[in-house]
Amino acid sequence: MISDTRSATAAAFGQLQQQQAQRQVEQAEQRLQQLQAEAAKARQEASQANERARSLEVDSDQARSDVDRARIGASSRDALAQVDSQIGEIREQIAVAQSPEPPVNAPSPAASPVLNMQGEVTGTQVNVVA
Repeated sequence: MISDTRSATAAAFGQLQQQQAQRQVEQAEQRLQQLQAEAAKARQEASQANERARSLEVDSDQARSDVDRARIGASSRDALAQVDSQIGEIREQIAVAQSPEPPVNAPSPAASPVLNMQGEVTGTQVNVVA
């Protein structure tokens, strides 16, 4: 009888161990499925992040091109304004060079009369009496 009890106890203990092992397998499988799902989600997010990074690089390259064109345009406008200013100066020099010069022997214009404190015109007569 004792041996029967021992056998029954051993069998029950073995069955209990088998159930615990089965539960551990099931838990491990659940954990495996959870980790696989998380890994798949992480791969998808990484793929989306890579695509976003490529898109940002394209946008960055376009912005760099826009900046370069804007700098070239500003530089061209500055150069054009400088050339325009120089052309204006050259035109003035040409106009001065083409204007007729007064004759060398021409009388100089008369000086305007000067008034003294009494309102009389001065400088029209020379006093030779000393």
